[in-house]
Amino acid sequence: MLAAAQDRAPIDEITVASVDFDPDYRFHATADVTYLLRGEDTTTTVDLWNHASSDDGWSVRLDSRSMMFPSTMFEGLRPTVYGEPVDVDSRVLAFPGEYEVSFPDSPHLSLVTMPGITAGTSSEDGSDVAVVTFPLGDDAYIDLGVSASGQAAFTEAVMASIDACVSSANGDSECARAGGSAAHDGAVDGTVARHLDEEFSDLDFEPRPVMGDQDRLREITTVGAEYEATCDGGVECSGMEFFGYPIVDFGTGSARVTWESID
Repeated sequence: MLAAAQDRAPIDEITVASVDFDPDYRFHATADVTYLLRGEDTTTTVDLWNHASSDDGWSVRLDSRSMMFPSTMFEGLRPTVYGEPVDVDSRVLAFPGEYEVSFPDSPHLSLVTMPGITAGTSSEDGSDVAVVTFPLGDDAYIDLGVSASGQAAFTEAVMASIDACVSSANGDSECARAGGSAAHDGAVDGTVARHLDEEFSDLDFEPRPVMGDQDRLREITTVGAEYEATCDGGVECSGMEFFGYPIVDFGTGSARVTWESID
């Protein structure tokens, strides 16, 4: 991992800028360190501890510079760092630098982009990785998100489902909320003409993993279709169908769309 990190983002010209001893605890100090990361000036602060009971002297404390994937969010997944699998709930000590994180068994997943974390980066083999720059700042943390390929697959599958629902001439619609399809108003099968309402035609999906079932991605959005039809009794009728929330299941080997009912 260290060799891969150094190859991706070389560290050069390391300089200890200053050392401050803890006035309240003589075995503790901090050091400001500057270095070039990929040629860019970088500064970080490291903790130093004096092992008075041994001959080791002062050493750098790294436990606060670790990468961890909590089981509350990553259980059942197999995160890898530069292709090496790591266990959930285990601290992976991270030397300053850049690290590629991916989920080979769940390529629709990645990390959430935030300061120090960039998702959707292509690795040498063309797959999506999240690049984590250590040490992370206080305003960043490891969070489960959706990969660029996962978002593209989600969008493609949901738009295909919407197209199928809109083009259907039947009264029932698998996209519509429970009790909200044209059939609920008495529309006769074969007579329904639908089109997306203009207000909901510009769709920009930002799906998130379903907690407890990371094979599925969900989008909380509003989609609606207007319809005209012949209803019971031969009368012409019209109305609006509001769709549920789209969920795409990647655990079946292909992207399968269902629509979550909204009360």
